[in-house]
Amino acid sequence: MYIREGIAIALSALWNNKLRSFFTLLGNIIAVASIIIVVSMIQGMDAKVADIFTKRGADVFYVRKSEPSFSHSEERKSRYNPDLAPEDAEALKKQCPSIEYVVSAHNANGKIRHRETVLENAWVNGRSWEYAFVENMDIEEGRHFSQYEDLRARYVAVIGADIKDKLFKGANPVGKNVYIKGKKFKVIGVVQQRGMLLGNSQDEFVAIPMSTFRKIFGPQRESFYMMVKPNSPAFLNKAMDEATVVMRVRHKLKPKQDNDFGIFTSDAFINMYQNATRGIYSALVGVVALALIVGGVVIMNIMLMVVTERTREIGIRKAIGAKRRDVLWQFLVESLTLSIAGGIAGIIVGIILAIVISEAVALPYIIKVWSMVIALITVFIVGIIFGLYPANKAAMLNPIEALRYE
Repeated sequence: MYIREGIAIALSALWNNKLRSFFTLLGNIIAVASIIIVVSMIQGMDAKVADIFTKRGADVFYVRKSEPSFSHSEERKSRYNPDLAPEDAEALKKQCPSIEYVVSAHNANGKIRHRETVLENAWVNGRSWEYAFVENMDIEEGRHFSQYEDLRARYVAVIGADIKDKLFKGANPVGKNVYIKGKKFKVIGVVQQRGMLLGNSQDEFVAIPMSTFRKIFGPQRESFYMMVKPNSPAFLNKAMDEATVVMRVRHKLKPKQDNDFGIFTSDAFINMYQNATRGIYSALVGVVALALIVGGVVIMNIMLMVVTERTREIGIRKAIGAKRRDVLWQFLVESLTLSIAGGIAGIIVGIILAIVISEAVALPYIIKVWSMVIALITVFIVGIIFGLYPANKAAMLNPIEALRYE
């Protein structure tokens, strides 16, 4: 009975004192909304990153100058690793029977122009002709460049959807010309739109043959890497072992020396990204804990004020037979109602803000039910902890003194 009555009294107090109620619940609203926003954004980005690398092929692995890492010490160590070169790609093709395709890859920023429209810093991707079999680059219009065009260093280009929209205003660009570093390239294909990743477009690029790239940008050996696809997904580990042996021989490494290059699958990128997001989760714990403590203290102070305001009511209840337990539960239920109301409001605010942020900065989001459950359980615990003291104070009041209170 007193549970239902306590909830009704708490809700009535919230409605009758709207401004005070808002500030009472603000700490919980901020904390819970923070949980919903951060969890939904991180979950959305995790799913997006995993989807992108999955589309590139679970059987594709990469050979780079170093392993992917967020560690400064590992990055400093990898600076002394030898640069890779197209000759390494040729060696893998010839000496690794388990490998089907080896894509030589270079990336650089370059100025791209069509007539009077100029893009200052678009990505120019040098690729060997096999890239169409390895990367997620389905053609929307036209075609990919051929092995012959790669070997002959032809000035042909395959562009992303954003390049098409910005330079050609959505018109069919196939057969038209663009200028890269002052050189004229014929557009032969447009890649289907791939969307955003970490707030950056995946469609603002131009892919050109590797031989042509090296001709106009120079060797740029440091940025060279390889994407490798085995004959079958079942041969992935075998292909990686073969590639490791070939690279160690080419780099003249002794048996006890560590690799001075990196060989890894897309899972390494996914794991590295998820390790980074775990750090964000850890930081979130501190922020949310602080907001919840502030919210809990505010609720406790409000409940102490409520106890003072209702001292005579408490005296009357005790005088007509209410036990200490009854008064304790009544005020504890009111505290829990305030705390949970803040949690529910925080969930609603968090979902709305997650949607707004996603639309504003083109980041994916996924609302997880478990994040809402955790938020509500947390504010429930906060309501108990910070509501227990004022509830106990109300329960301990002497009924005679309470009746005398003005």
